[in-house]
Amino acid sequence: MATQGPYLPATGSDDAGTGTVAWSNPTRIQANDASYATASHGSTTTTHYLKGVGFGFSIPSGATITGIQVDVKAYWTGTASGASLVARLVKAGTIQTSAKTLTEVKTTPTLISSSNDLWSGTWGASDINDANFGVTVVGTCSGIKKSATHNVDYVQITVTYT
Repeated sequence: MATQGPYLPATGSDDAGTGTVAWSNPTRIQANDASYATASHGSTTTTHYLKGVGFGFSIPSGATITGIQVDVKAYWTGTASGASLVARLVKAGTIQTSAKTLTEVKTTPTLISSSNDLWSGTWGASDINDANFGVTVVGTCSGIKKSATHNVDYVQITVTYT
């Protein structure tokens, strides 16, 4: 069993492929520096995808991918009764359908981790090493007529393989 990462993305961007609220300063997810990408919205809206790609993996050819873990350092503020980030992996530039909900902590920047598994997908070394491999997060909040501001410092990925 071997591991690469955690690695940060080379590129952070706002992707309007879902939701109605854009992320401000999406490139800030590229560094662990307490400088945040932010998005504010109400309970009837969700954010765009906050996308990170270009993680720079060099998994050996022929390796068997056994797990992919996503970590996000984030917190939320606002009047919602709860807020979360919904993460999806990006394979060859395409956002995958399998999602994991990462529950944010209110007011305190916290590292939130997904499980270390295959996210209901099949992954090869070339998929992970691809410059367009990555992760997206979408911000949601709960509560009637409530609001939340999501604050994301960084995203990182760790890959386990044999």
